[in-house]
Amino acid sequence: MKNIFKILIGVSILLLMLGSVYAADLSDVQLPADFKSKSDVYAENGDFVLTSMEYDKYRDHDSLFAPTQDYQIKSENNIHNFTDGEWDSVGVFEIVEIDGKPVVIDIYYAKNDDAKIKECYDYILEFNKLNNVEPIQVD
Repeated sequence: MKNIFKILIGVSILLLMLGSVYAADLSDVQLPADFKSKSDVYAENGDFVLTSMEYDKYRDHDSLFAPTQDYQIKSENNIHNFTDGEWDSVGVFEIVEIDGKPVVIDIYYAKNDDAKIKECYDYILEFNKLNNVEPIQVD
């Protein structure tokens, strides 16, 4: 019984550590106009959502950059437009450096409306200007 308790404590500590490693805290950055922070990694403005996470090329590259039948991507100047049929959303994402770490900034519209990609793009440019960051290229 003591061993099970030790294992549960160890797993709990591991999960807490992993959560803190993979989160990119939005409280350290300025958000585009009208975005309200809902958590450390999530902000929204109506149906527009901004999320952040630390980028790890081994964990995240294929899920971000590999198109599928439901997920299409187009890139320009290291800002990537996407249409996601599975999640019924459109948006843009980029990878920027914050506090010396690569961070994915994702702004999407929570409905499938291609006309909203331009607004997402404008929001990500505003984010970059407010925080003095530029998208970086990743392999």
